[in-house]
Amino acid sequence: MSDALERDYVLRIARQMALFIARLLKLKEQNDLDAAQDLLLSAYADMFGIDRRFVGYMRPEQLAQALGRERAALFAALMAEEAELRAMRGDAQTAALVAQQAIAVLDAAAWNDDRLRARLGESARGGIVG
Repeated sequence: MSDALERDYVLRIARQMALFIARLLKLKEQNDLDAAQDLLLSAYADMFGIDRRFVGYMRPEQLAQALGRERAALFAALMAEEAELRAMRGDAQTAALVAQQAIAVLDAAAWNDDRLRARLGESARGGIVG
């Protein structure tokens, strides 16, 4: 894929992510956590073409290589949303696991986003940072 096409594709996913976050926040505000989880889990396939059920079986390096640096960072941001939602639903253990996986994806992609890493680090320890 040419650099221009890749850049356009990443920008499209970033726009989709922004719209997704807005819908997710609305569902959280309405305390409709079931609908929020359904939306979140479908976003993996919708935005990245990856079934969330298989992410745990993939090595972070595989994900980062398949997605590319920028898309891997967006993928990790989606995982941060999932970790936060799982913690809100009272599943701190899964939230921590998802956050740790997301950090590993960022590491594999060599992506430095201090804010996202801090948020994931807090979730990985069992807390929530918005």
